[in-house]
Amino acid sequence: RFREDLYYRLNVIPLETPPLRGRTEDIDELGRHFLHKYAALFDKPVPEPGAAFLDALAAYDWPGNVREFENALEFLVNMLPPGQAPHAGLLPPKPRQAILAALGPESLARDAAPGGAGDPGQAAGAAPADAPAPGTPGQAPAASGAPVLPLAELERRAVAQALARFGADLKGKRAAAQALGISLATLYRKIKEYALDTQEVR
Repeated sequence: RFREDLYYRLNVIPLETPPLRGRTEDIDELGRHFLHKYAALFDKPVPEPGAAFLDALAAYDWPGNVREFENALEFLVNMLPPGQAPHAGLLPPKPRQAILAALGPESLARDAAPGGAGDPGQAAGAAPADAPAPGTPGQAPAASGAPVLPLAELERRAVAQALARFGADLKGKRAAAQALGISLATLYRKIKEYALDTQEVR
């Protein structure tokens, strides 16, 4: 007979592990780990993944969590021709189609060079060209009747403005993330958090 208090006797220190879609900043490291693992297991040389491939992995929600992610990369290593850099076009059908829908056909293309760096964008933390000049030190800003916007709204506008400026394709998102001083994975989370329709900012 099951003891109803057994769960509470065992549940002393509960540990909660967030799903992979909630910690996309881990995808780069996990991706490299699983690629190296299966390259060694299959005795198959696998070049370092490029930025476009890692960006594509971050664009998928991975509803099957880490197990689905690992299985997808095992599948990819099996399908990968010798000497070719990993690319999203070799992923299993479900993540491949989702990435295609989210990022467009270029996301499935082979990287030009294994381990290549991402596309250059505006330097992180650099002020945009149309930013106002800072005020004179010690001088208080002029009073204004404009309402003070919540930080969340300012952030939403900054993300939308960056996407409108650089574009909503994969290359544009990388440049927008760099200009905002955040990772591409964080940019995807902000787009989802603020329900920004990237079709409208193309």
